[in-house]
Amino acid sequence: MLVIAYHDVSDPKAFWGAAKELTAKLPATLKIHSVFPSKDLKMGTCVWEGPSASAVQKFLDDNTGNLAKNTTYEVDEANAMGAPKIASMAGAAN
Repeated sequence: MLVIAYHDVSDPKAFWGAAKELTAKLPATLKIHSVFPSKDLKMGTCVWEGPSASAVQKFLDDNTGNLAKNTTYEVDEANAMGAPKIASMAGAAN
């Protein structure tokens, strides 16, 4: 499923540095499709693929919760416009 993550960043330099490192070593159950930081780097919106919004939320909070307030929600893919096409990640953990 597609998940949107919104980040209200308190420490832009540390957050975006950590984000770059984390995207290089994501768990097999998560994939990041797009990253859209604001010009001042104090906000960001990302498109994730994962088993649930709560799984993305937990990953983000565990890894960047001290640098940003993260908010996630599941995308209604049937009504989305411009969303990436996703393949089932069911086999990703195997």
